[in-house]
Amino acid sequence: MASIVENKNVIGEKTDEDNNNDDSNNNNNNINEIQRQEPREFIDKLQKEEGKLSHEIKEELEKKYPAEKGAEWCEQMPYWMRGVQRSNVYSGYHIVHTMQVWRKAILDPARENNMFGPIVQIDSNFPVIIRNFTNGINCDKVEIPKGGYDIGKYNERRRNMYETDLFKKEENKIDGFDGVRDVHMGIDIGAPVNTPIYSFCDCKILHFGYNPAKGDYGNVIITVQEIPNPYENEEEDFKSLYSLYGHLSGKSIEGKSIGQEIKKGEIIGWMGDRNENGDWPSHVHFQLSVNRPDTHDMPGVVSVNDIAKALASYPDPRLVLGDVYRGNGSGIGGMWQTGDLNDVDNFDYSLKNDLNYMMPESRFFQLKQLD
Repeated sequence: MASIVENKNVIGEKTDEDNNNDDSNNNNNNINEIQRQEPREFIDKLQKEEGKLSHEIKEELEKKYPAEKGAEWCEQMPYWMRGVQRSNVYSGYHIVHTMQVWRKAILDPARENNMFGPIVQIDSNFPVIIRNFTNGINCDKVEIPKGGYDIGKYNERRRNMYETDLFKKEENKIDGFDGVRDVHMGIDIGAPVNTPIYSFCDCKILHFGYNPAKGDYGNVIITVQEIPNPYENEEEDFKSLYSLYGHLSGKSIEGKSIGQEIKKGEIIGWMGDRNENGDWPSHVHFQLSVNRPDTHDMPGVVSVNDIAKALASYPDPRLVLGDVYRGNGSGIGGMWQTGDLNDVDNFDYSLKNDLNYMMPESRFFQLKQLD
């Protein structure tokens, strides 16, 4: 009974706790009011008419609809998450969670702490071509301006580009990935033969060797990097991240040894010629993996049927290299497809049902209460 009497005694009287609750409720009402302004048309205008990227749209939102204290605008469905969950009813949530952990909790803080650097020193005085291989291409005709560079994108569907048995015969499995493989899971940086390639992070050599098949990597090096683990409740202090450097020259693997330490910014190899790099124009294929490879190989391209699994296994190299190109494609997880344009967000924001699959009540960007 005492507790009931005490509760009756405070009816109609406001305590400090009540005042704090009122402030919180007012703040929530303000947030809801901003959300009710439905900035969808504003987002559509920025994205479709002005070609703004997601981070630019967010900046414009913050200007037009300033968040109240204790809240911020958050993208509810970033491009790398779009369509991934729908790809598999049973594993979609796990795949998205894995991507979120590696992107937001592990690699973002490491990049902010300057753990990573470039793998090719691109001279700003020379042109850089951002390639669009979504229509396929005869690689014998790929030309780079003298002294220049070119970049091939991650998660790009390159139809009719991979024509050898290595990619077209379904029995040629690599790490469980098979089928007709044409979705590129690394970033290519092209430059003249013997251009030096640098380690993006302090690392140790895990594997190296020569993959001789036509269209394969040729000379390749795989390293392991130990990235600080942000989760204090887990036993390990570091998470292992693996990286592949493919299409190298023969001299790149000379004198290398398993376990050899290489520092960030140290030369790890050189771009190879056609007779040693798998018969490709001179470039380096750089790929990340959260799974430990068994040998000096990773599936550099995968089947479109395996794309969700691949996105979780092989993170976007831009997470460590920075924005070597901008934008994202219109397909699953930002996959670049035929018709997509470079340097813009190609996602069709009119696909309301696809967006609402994960969050039925969500908008593209939403105010989120901060802790």
